[in-house]
Order: sequence, then structure tokens, then C-alpha cells
Amino acid sequence: MSDLFRPQVRLLGLLTLIAAVSCFSGCSSSSSSSGPRSGMKYEYEYVSVEQQTLEEVMATPTSFLQNDQQSLLTWKRAIIFMKEYVGDAQPKIAKKGESVTTLTGSGSVTPYVFRVTRSLQGRNAQGGNTVRFSVQCYEKKGSLKVTSGAKRNAHNLARFLTSGQLERSYLK
Repeated sequence: MSDLFRPQVRLLGLLTLIAAVSCFSGCSSSSSSSGPRSGMKYEYEYVSVEQQTLEEVMATPTSFLQNDQQSLLTWKRAIIFMKEYVGDAQPKIAKKGESVTTLTGSGSVTPYVFRVTRSLQGRNAQGGNTVRFSVQCYEKKGSLKVTSGAKRNAHNLARFLTSGQLERSYLK
């Protein structure tokens, strides 16, 4: 190698060495397991199990569509709910024509009146029927008001009808 390039090679070697040393010292300090560096702030949110359950319940729509097969299970759950959780041994069933049926329960176990309506919406792409379910809940006191507790219970019942999950503590 000619003497002309030796200072440049030395300079290049020195720069490479400096870069390697600074990288290793910087990399090792940033990945240390001794904890976060001072000055860094972490944000987090604590959500209790009760709050998470309430959010899941309230996210469930109170009106939903189902096919024939699903609707049979949903209707059975509605009757079970009225008998077991509302305490209404004989929930009222009202029919309006051939396509609308309403189930109402207002037993002694809970201070709420629950109403589940199923109505035939027509045929679906698979050749079966599409059924709409609507869930309502009212407070028994006064003039059957829709309070925040009643709204929560309508969502809770809708969740039970669609998934089988019920938060019993809301029914009191």
C-alpha cells in the first residue's frame, strides 16, 4: 500500500473503533435490566374487573338479529331468565299477529320489569328466517321509568340472550 493512503486508513480505522466503542457502551446502557431510565414516564390505566364487566355489558346492543337456529336458543334463555332470575313463574307472553311475540317478566326477585320482543324480519340468504330481538327494562316504581339501572339491565339481559353470560349483581 502506498504511503499516500496510510493516514486515511489510520483515520478510518480510528473512526470505526470510536463508533464501535460508543455503540457498545450506548447499547448496553439502554438495554440494562436495572429498570427504566430516570426521566422516562409510563402511562397506564387500571381497570377493575367490575369496570371491565360493566363495559362489556354496556357494549352489548339491546336489539339484534339472529337466524332461526340461534333464535330458538335465545328464546329459551329469555324464558329461563324470567323464571330463574326475575322470579316470574309464569311470564306473560303476548302475540301480535304471526310474527311478533313479547315476553314480559316482573317477578318478586328484582325491582325491574323485563321485556323481550322477537319479531320475524323475513328470509335470510340461507333460506331460513331472520329474527330481531329487542330487550327493554323498566323500574317497577312509579310509571315504569327507564333509569340508568334499567338501561344497564337491558344490556345485561341482551348479553345473556346472545352469549349466556349474566351479571347477577345488577339484578338487585
